[in-house]
Amino acid sequence: MITTDKSYPFAEYLFADKLIRNELRQKHPTIDAEWSRIVGQIYGEIDRMPIAEIQKLAETNASPEDAIATQYHRAAARRLEQRQNPPKQSQARTTSKEKFTKHWGNQTDIGRHYGMSAIALGRFLTEQGLKDGKHATTRAVDEEYAKYTPLKNETPFYMWNREKIGTLLDTAGKTKKSPIEFHVADITAKINALNARAEKDPDEELLLSKFGYYLFEDMLNEVPLNIRNAVRARLEASEVSC
Repeated sequence: MITTDKSYPFAEYLFADKLIRNELRQKHPTIDAEWSRIVGQIYGEIDRMPIAEIQKLAETNASPEDAIATQYHRAAARRLEQRQNPPKQSQARTTSKEKFTKHWGNQTDIGRHYGMSAIALGRFLTEQGLKDGKHATTRAVDEEYAKYTPLKNETPFYMWNREKIGTLLDTAGKTKKSPIEFHVADITAKINALNARAEKDPDEELLLSKFGYYLFEDMLNEVPLNIRNAVRARLEASEVSC
């Protein structure tokens, strides 16, 4: 099991109500970040365990005074349930990265499907009790709304469950863009950014004048074939071009 800084009152934090937890945050300003890091590490460790070890942890009742052992128990029970009741697997052959990105996305990627910035989606996640500052809450990780995926330099980072976050956004009345609307908006934003750079830099303007058509076609080639012509028509009607 992982070791922790004993100066943090994690046992009290784990079982505290909102009022007491806020008091603990005032005394220990970094406790949310540290606990989120620990939860992510615990899930990562359990995901590498054989099923027999996971089952043993899930069946072992931890003392409420031991926050780490309690979280191991909770995480093991959660993973055991997921292994015993796995989702139906697609028959199509995909890479592990494709499988991951199909189900998980960052705030920018998920938000743009609803016309929301990463900051706006972050506020929404906070309102839903899934995010606290820069970190996903314990509930978000436990219930698989979020997955701890630190950057190479160990900076904390989280990916979010596309389906679950999408359901929350739909329930809250947020309107998801159709595939055509999404790709039109996405390409429009990219082209506007290129044009803005060209206005400030003569070299960029020269490159864009020579290769703008090819850049535009490359962007369209990333659009699914069944809607590509519709996206092209919308962009041309809006006079969007490089």
